[in-house]
Amino acid sequence: MTEEELEKYRSFVLAAAGVGSAALLLLSVFPPAATPETKFQVVDQYQDCDVVRYMDASNESNYFLDCRRNK
Repeated sequence: MTEEELEKYRSFVLAAAGVGSAALLLLSVFPPAATPETKFQVVDQYQDCDVVRYMDASNESNYFLDCRRNK
């Protein structure tokens, strides 16, 4: 490998590492939003009701009781 080829290879590797690091940083700052399939999930039962976890736009979990099936 010539010195010129080695320098191009180093530049490529450094650029790829920079892009990868930037992507990881962006994903840690802006986590992906919950998909519609996982936005609502039955996680438990309480008496005759479902305990439902709801993921809002900021990916925070909120819980509520759903007792509609008993009516």
